[in-house]
Amino acid sequence: MKTPPFSDILETVQRDVTRVASHWEMITRLFFRIMNQKELVDHYPWLLNDLYLAVTGDMVMTLGRLFEVTSDPRTASLTTFLSGVEAHEAADADVRAHLKERRAEFLARISAWRTEIRTIDKRLALVRNANWAHNDLTKVGRSDIKWTELKDMIAVSEHIVRTYFHAFHDTTQMLVLTNVEWEPDNFLKWCRLDDYADHRTKQREIRHAAIEDWARRRRAGDPTAPDRPPI
Repeated sequence: MKTPPFSDILETVQRDVTRVASHWEMITRLFFRIMNQKELVDHYPWLLNDLYLAVTGDMVMTLGRLFEVTSDPRTASLTTFLSGVEAHEAADADVRAHLKERRAEFLARISAWRTEIRTIDKRLALVRNANWAHNDLTKVGRSDIKWTELKDMIAVSEHIVRTYFHAFHDTTQMLVLTNVEWEPDNFLKWCRLDDYADHRTKQREIRHAAIEDWARRRRAGDPTAPDRPPI
């Protein structure tokens, strides 16, 4: 059985943490603003609801992978990541004193993190297995999960990975995509989805004013006025 190197596990875990943290921002800064606009959802019910479910489902499944409790060294999760940290970093030479202290603190917290991971895994396993991986009708209602719970789970995963990089690489890790800072707001404004009802009202007002102007010109006998009102 080929065991993947620790670097592969770290890269995969970091990627998944970045994915869920970024998806959280997309859901709260983009989809929440869209889904709270009744007129917009009424006009595009299939598109918006299915996109919303797709992103939400991907986030839950990614969290399920991250918090899976397993001893299988072929699986990349927070558990296997924590299992490999000490052995991988043991060969480091000339570690500065302040980093030695951080590393000792990190290793001392692993046991508490494992307990937290097991608790979260039990909660996630229910919604993951009953709702997303299978249609388990016996779990209806029991598998409901709140947004605040998901936010807390993401925060735990971010904290573990950030603390690792701070202790072992002396860096402050950014765990959301850079574009998250500006894309949602710019996208909503560009597509006029930031306030769909307001934009539609303004469009109707502009169209109504154009028709009134056309009618006025026709009544006045303006030869340049078209035969038909503006569409």
